[in-house]
Amino acid sequence: MDKHLLMVFSEPAEGKYDEYQEFFGSTHLAEMANSAGVTSAQMFTVVSPDDAADLPTKYVAVYQVEGDIAEAQKAIAAGASTRTPLSSAVNRRNLYWLTAITEEVT
Repeated sequence: MDKHLLMVFSEPAEGKYDEYQEFFGSTHLAEMANSAGVTSAQMFTVVSPDDAADLPTKYVAVYQVEGDIAEAQKAIAAGASTRTPLSSAVNRRNLYWLTAITEEVT
């Protein structure tokens, strides 16, 4: 079965770091992991400031998707109305979805 990664770069709104962490840690990642085709959802941060220089933000959510990627993308989009709306703790001006999804190299 094909495996893919969908990555979303984001950062907290000013002064809302704790709310941002709570939203991703307690709500969003679990909801996304339950989306059709999504097998895992994790949040990462770049630990070295030098490494983060070329990234749009220092936080990235990584969603592993299995199966037909087009079908999974449609299912994720269709399920948006059932998930908790994006928190105001997320800085929407620095929110980047990578629509080019990786494919595992074997």
